[in-house]
Amino acid sequence: MTSVSPQAEAILAHLNALTQRLGDHQILYALVDGAHEPFIHRRILLSGGTYRCLYRGNLSSSHQEMAPYLVLLDAARTTSQWILEEGVPNHWVSFFASTHDIDFLQNHFRKFLTVQREDGRKLYFRFYDPRVIPLFAGTDIWDQVCQPGITFLSADPAAQPQAPHPIG
Repeated sequence: MTSVSPQAEAILAHLNALTQRLGDHQILYALVDGAHEPFIHRRILLSGGTYRCLYRGNLSSSHQEMAPYLVLLDAARTTSQWILEEGVPNHWVSFFASTHDIDFLQNHFRKFLTVQREDGRKLYFRFYDPRVIPLFAGTDIWDQVCQPGITFLSADPAAQPQAPHPIG
């Protein structure tokens, strides 16, 4: 990355260290909440990096702007830099390490985008929001999201794990 802020550099070093502690074949990813800011989708699209939209099908431009995105973090890309610098303090990104490839993860995480209330009504479930994760960490659905080979990581070096799966 060019001209990386000390904060972004420290966060990336922390996330990379956690990923390495998990063992071989771990890849660092970000789940980015496009609904938080309208510029997020365009910046991901123009980045040239590896990403996948979690919503299915041909989306309208407004749905593309508010969709969640799975992004492969790469220290050499400016995408990773602005995700770290802007996403962490503004709460529109969560991080995880995985042994799975991005296509597997896209299909896996799509299963959790909606939940059904007791009255049968379906709602969007923002499981990827870093402010939501602590609320459901340790539940059955958290265990399903964090199947073997998926470990959510905290960007804060001082944070305590939220459940047996996340570390950091």
